[in-house]
Amino acid sequence: MNVVGVIVEYNPFHNGHIYHIKKIKELYKDSIIIAIMSGNFTQRGIPSIIDKYEKTEIALKYGIDLVVELPFVYSSQSADIFAKGCISLLKELKVSTLIFGSEMDNISYLEELATLSLSKEYDEEVKKYIDDKINYPTALNKAFEHFNKKGLDNPNDLLALSYIKEIKKQKASIKPISIKRTNSYHSLELDNISSATSIRNAIINNKDINKAVPKETLDSLKKDTYLLDDYFNLLKYKILSTPDLNIYETVTPDLAIKIKKEIYNSNSFDELI
Repeated sequence: MNVVGVIVEYNPFHNGHIYHIKKIKELYKDSIIIAIMSGNFTQRGIPSIIDKYEKTEIALKYGIDLVVELPFVYSSQSADIFAKGCISLLKELKVSTLIFGSEMDNISYLEELATLSLSKEYDEEVKKYIDDKINYPTALNKAFEHFNKKGLDNPNDLLALSYIKEIKKQKASIKPISIKRTNSYHSLELDNISSATSIRNAIINNKDINKAVPKETLDSLKKDTYLLDDYFNLLKYKILSTPDLNIYETVTPDLAIKIKKEIYNSNSFDELI
């Protein structure tokens, strides 16, 4: 029996996720589907709009056989660390196939980029750009261009690249398969299949999301929702009352100074950013 893995956030669970699960069941009729899911905090560091237990119940109802939580020390990190945690779990669970959404939907090219990005020459090229004060994502793409390869701009393609790199690094016997994404991550328009970003934006702005999510998600959202700005006052208090922000992961001395300076003028997370 084929054991299929998916890596999800379900923030919130929507019709696109139902489509994803149905496509897997079409491809692998007798498969067991294991979901590695971020819990109450997601990759962008924001709280899951629905708690992890509610998300799990919905996922199980719509065809996932087992949900395994990705610890938040991985789920709230950058793509490469996020992928490391996910692939480690999938490897231990003996998953044979990893299926993910991709804007590009070109596994062979993603494999090619993954192999290149694991080379010493590529690492050296990235370091040159970073030394020139170019941000990390741009440095990665400029390095690809140096080797006459087209870089990646879309978030799911970048995650897919990280997954494939980790499969190679961990020598995991996992076959990556992509399913073409049918909507734009950046679009804020709501349709039958919409991005989680657009749905969260609609919820924040009190717009109707009925056509984009199943009844179970609507029911969960009526019970409670968890939004980043609900916690901003706690964050502000913690920043002001912590003498040295360098104790926190990824906070550099310069960033600590900047955060301390700007927190006084900020009344929301977006303002602080």
